[in-house]
Amino acid sequence: MSKVSQGINHLRKIIMKRIISITAIVAFALTSCEKIETDNNLQENSINSTIDINASRSIRPVILGNQKQNPFSLENMKIALDTLKGIVEQSDQEVIKSKSMEEVELEATDLYVRFMPEDSTQFQKLINDTTHLR
Repeated sequence: MSKVSQGINHLRKIIMKRIISITAIVAFALTSCEKIETDNNLQENSINSTIDINASRSIRPVILGNQKQNPFSLENMKIALDTLKGIVEQSDQEVIKSKSMEEVELEATDLYVRFMPEDSTQFQKLINDTTHLR
């Protein structure tokens, strides 16, 4: 084979590789676009079903169980701190023992208020309120 025919064969191989690469990219892009449309249709269907569920939700009353004790109340935090101090006192390890543990005192710093509007008018009034309760 002459150098010219080798060069032509080399160019043909390069062109074929490029054609195959471009074909693969185009095929991938076309199938990806089709899948996105399917995903969008699924999302639209789930949004519609969510709206239907929420529309019928207002008809059913919310029934709550017995009120549970708040694990983060000041009283419960003091009990937990006393338990931790007891563990530290019984420990043989110097790393755990600390004078700062004896200095810890817990006190309430904030008051949390829960608003429960009875209807949409009260809800809008709360949303539009610009008072900062800090």
